[in-house]
Amino acid sequence: MTVEREWERLVDHLNEWAMARSSPQGIEVTFEQSTGVPRTVELVVTPDEWSGFWGVIWGDEDSAASGIRRQLLEDVPSDMPFLVCDNEQWVASGTREFPPDPNDDFQPEAGGEWVTTDRERNVTNRYADWIGSE
Repeated sequence: MTVEREWERLVDHLNEWAMARSSPQGIEVTFEQSTGVPRTVELVVTPDEWSGFWGVIWGDEDSAASGIRRQLLEDVPSDMPFLVCDNEQWVASGTREFPPDPNDDFQPEAGGEWVTTDRERNVTNRYADWIGSE
């Protein structure tokens, strides 16, 4: 299947429950919210990015498109008109740009460490960065 056909299938899937049309930067999707008021959110994604996203993350176009539907209906705040794809990640945004991660520039202090926690906030993994140590 070609990337163009995968793109068409995404638009078709979206059109099953909303009104979707290709735009220069992706796909505009207009749907009725739970309040009955229509809303338009633009998916900012290229056909190649869509192909990579569903193929790498989901492995199934229909499941990936259903995931996008769920995000549009549940995860995009009303003040965010865009759902932007970058590196197989989707983030609601106020612009067509993928928002910067506020933690990108964070560095632990000397002797600090990174940890991961479970739902109960117990440390499950520890990575000592040893900044400033010799």
